[in-house]
Amino acid sequence: MTYYTLTEVAEKVACSRTSIWRWKKQKKIPPGQRYRDRELLFTPEEVQAIYAYAHRLTPDEAASVLKHQLNLAL
Repeated sequence: MTYYTLTEVAEKVACSRTSIWRWKKQKKIPPGQRYRDRELLFTPEEVQAIYAYAHRLTPDEAASVLKHQLNLAL
C-alpha cells in the first residue's frame, strides 16, 4: 500500500503542515497513522479527504463566487 508523509500531503494539498496538524487536532480530517511512533503517514484516500477539506467553499466564499459569476454573465 502507498502512504504519504505529512510533508508530501502538504505539498499535494497546497497548504502548510501546520494547517494539517490543526485540522487533525480538531478532528476535521482523517487522523493518519503513526509509523514506529514517529512519522505521520496518510493513505491515498485520506489525502483525497484532506484535499477536499482544504479546498472546500465556506458559505461566504460560495456566495462570493456565485455573485462574481453572476456579474460576469451580465
